[in-house]
Amino acid sequence: MPNPLINAQIEEYLKFCALTRRMSPETIRSKISSYKLFVEETGCPNLENFTNEVLNSFINAETLRGISARTINLRVRHLSALVNYHRSFDVKIPLNLILVQKLREAPPRRLVYSASEIEYVLKKTRDLPEWLLVRFFFDTGLRISEIAHLRLENFSGPHITCIGKGQKKREVCLPMKTYRQFRAYLKEYEITDYIWAPLAAVSPEAYHLRYHLRRIFRRAGFSDFYPHSLRHSFGTDLQRRGATLLEMQLMLGHASSDTTERYIHALDNHIDELFIKYRS
Repeated sequence: MPNPLINAQIEEYLKFCALTRRMSPETIRSKISSYKLFVEETGCPNLENFTNEVLNSFINAETLRGISARTINLRVRHLSALVNYHRSFDVKIPLNLILVQKLREAPPRRLVYSASEIEYVLKKTRDLPEWLLVRFFFDTGLRISEIAHLRLENFSGPHITCIGKGQKKREVCLPMKTYRQFRAYLKEYEITDYIWAPLAAVSPEAYHLRYHLRRIFRRAGFSDFYPHSLRHSFGTDLQRRGATLLEMQLMLGHASSDTTERYIHALDNHIDELFIKYRS
């Protein structure tokens, strides 16, 4: 970010987000990325120069770069939050948020892997860290941010306690088969703190679990993989095994059952079978 004034305005807001609002590191990184792109692409020197024309130029530049509407909308929300924060301190910013139109987003991707597909992927893992990484996601339903920051202190036997989305406490439990392999992993790799530290030796991007997961799934022939699909796979597998909506909500750590319903895909594309089963 070349301009010191807007840099200072951004840094002040980011400190508020981290220290007062206690936002997650992932959210902070998302905001930093958005603000860096905004300043680089618009050259806006000061929030007092932030007009609707400047925002529209940023949106157009992002669109031309092929950035999805969903991502652009997220970046605009980050910018709006920055503006509202400084307006609360009477900074005069000409941007009219009422005129900001949300871009129409494409329907979100919904990839779900069955238990048999996960078993096939596991056969393509090359070592115990890779095997455990896939099992942790499919066995717990934890988010990537929750798994990435696991430390030994989060474990009590097979039970895992961590802080999840919205700073909420999450509790999950590993199946015994996975837990036995986890204990072997701790001993073999001499883990003393962060669980996934051995992956850092593989590549400069090693602590980004997305890198490892994509590599594993591409090796198994799934080129369109994205990490959150494993959380959807976890929820759908629970449904296939007969879990109730309330049980799935508890295991996924959702505050609302409406959110949980977005993770249920066991009956997707089975409308014909349902009518035959219940109406014939």
